[in-house]
Amino acid sequence: PPPTDPPTPPQTNRPTGRGKTRSGSGGRSEDPLDKVMRRVNKWVDRNPLGSSLLTVALCAALAFLFWGQFGGTLRWAYTRYVAARLDPVLAAHVTPHFTALRDLMREKIPAMEKIRNMFVYRAVDLTASKEL
Repeated sequence: PPPTDPPTPPQTNRPTGRGKTRSGSGGRSEDPLDKVMRRVNKWVDRNPLGSSLLTVALCAALAFLFWGQFGGTLRWAYTRYVAARLDPVLAAHVTPHFTALRDLMREKIPAMEKIRNMFVYRAVDLTASKEL
């Protein structure tokens, strides 16, 4: 029979090329979640635009799922408890603002003039507005 070599100790106990023993990082003893998070962090550092887009997409997906789950309840609660007090305030203060902005966007004027006119007061006739 050929001579058998004695079993080698685990890799963490063997010396490296520099004469040091390997540290415990890596291998089976490492936390797998920690390893995945390091890879994700490296990817985020290398791809800032992609990670920003991924963040926006995840937030939009969560908002969509939240609204799908709780939207009916939120509408019901708003109608029952808040609408009676808040709707007159919105109609008096917010609706004229958005009506003026909508009318401004529909005007055929240069973009810079539109931007300048966004900060100029303009009276709005809400009786002619059927969309709001």
